Amino acid sequence: MKKNILVIVIIIIIIIAGIVYYVVQPKTVGNVPASGVVASGTPAANATATAQVQSVLAKLATHMVLPTGETPQIGQIDDPVQATKAQPFVAGAIKGDLLIVYVKARKAIVYSPSRDLIVNVGPVSMNPTPTATSTPVKK
Repeated sequence: MKKNILVIVIIIIIIIAGIVYYVVQPKTVGNVPASGVVASGTPAANATATAQVQSVLAKLATHMVLPTGETPQIGQIDDPVQATKAQPFVAGAIKGDLLIVYVKARKAIVYSPSRDLIVNVGPVSMNPTPTATSTPVKK
């Protein structure tokens, strides 16, 4: 019984990690890269990108209390049908909605700026990279 529950928990963790990886691939939100950080460009472009991220987070903060002490990863959902097939967590999202992930706080948020609506909120489970183990071969 406990083994079955452990297997189910591991599968759920893998699915959530997969969706976070799939949805938070490098994409842009307006002129803002998915990370919310502009790697290069003029100071004016950097300021504009930062202002766009802050604007999205300010709108989101009117609906819920956001984690503090970290900058979230932000990705745009370009194909909601495919994203929903990969992870039901994003069901209800439309093209252009955002997946906002606070890694330290382990919180994921699907936010629709065009509808000014929180589509979903949930925990993020990060499983460590599996390491190779050796098993002695019996002869």
